[in-house]
Amino acid sequence: MAGNPATSMEVRREDSHYQVVLYGGGEESAGAATAADCFIRAVGKLEGNRLNAVFSAIETDTFSYSEREARTEGRKLEVVFGSQGASVVHADTLGYCGLGATFEGEYRRKPAK
Repeated sequence: MAGNPATSMEVRREDSHYQVVLYGGGEESAGAATAADCFIRAVGKLEGNRLNAVFSAIETDTFSYSEREARTEGRKLEVVFGSQGASVVHADTLGYCGLGATFEGEYRRKPAK
């Protein structure tokens, strides 16, 4: 993410849907109080250059969000794609990640190796 290199986005096509995985937390300038280790997995459809997705289950060594929680809470993610990268314009993270964690902002495409 531009301005917050500790936050990243991965987008994959799965049949007619797209999966977005976001990882990161808050601004590193908060020091030891930085919200970290927050993961979002969301699945949705691409309409033009806009992806409207809903959070889905994700399990890592440090983070867990169940399918039941995802269905009950109905959290949403909205991503707009452009020529230089993508912008997360909405992410329902209040009460999901630690206080101060944010995924909204511009992400730049990383060159392929």
